[in-house]
Amino acid sequence: LDNVDILFTSFPSFVLERLFTPDQKSSATLALFRHPVERLVSKFYYLQIASWEVSSYSPQWASLSIQEWVENYNEDNDHLVKKLAGKSYRDDATLQDLERAKKTLRERFVVGLTERMGESVRRFNIVLGLDKEETCKYCKSCMNTYFGAHPQKSNSNPHPELQEDDPAWQLIAQQNSLDMQLYDYILQLFDEQKDLIERTYYPTTADTSSSPADTGSIEDAGSVVSME
Repeated sequence: LDNVDILFTSFPSFVLERLFTPDQKSSATLALFRHPVERLVSKFYYLQIASWEVSSYSPQWASLSIQEWVENYNEDNDHLVKKLAGKSYRDDATLQDLERAKKTLRERFVVGLTERMGESVRRFNIVLGLDKEETCKYCKSCMNTYFGAHPQKSNSNPHPELQEDDPAWQLIAQQNSLDMQLYDYILQLFDEQKDLIERTYYPTTADTSSSPADTGSIEDAGSVVSME
């Protein structure tokens, strides 16, 4: 991977453990994370209409309530923990896997949130060196297009929202209890990393009076892995 600048993968555990050489271990890993319940609700509606998803297109789900789908058809639970711990789709995730996932995130990832997309992309741009006009003259206009006063949306599938007091929401959360714990940790990292990124890339303007958060280092960013 000596000549690779960026990798995109849905298998971060494999990439981090097997494709990077020891001298590339300082490479930054960027990932966007979505709330576990929101991810599965979106999946339920998306695969009802996604005829281009040949292996997973499920138009028959349109006749189901989301409660029926969760109870009888959904097998995609604790997705984040499994991905970060190197488990397969049908494996059971454990508390040990959760701790391994937390350690990987803490030491290797710059985390972003789909619910804070604009701020997440801003941080990714900083880490990638794309926040300065001399390195990316189109970045500012691109950010304004998608995250400005009148943002454009693409590749989205509007669907009904599921409220937290809905029995289906609560059942999904229960079935994904490890992912829910991991997502709480991701929210914590997202808050902590703001100051870390500012100190690392803008040391003269960042507040240096506070002590660094225990979130690892982002220095010497090289190859980048993005997890969907």
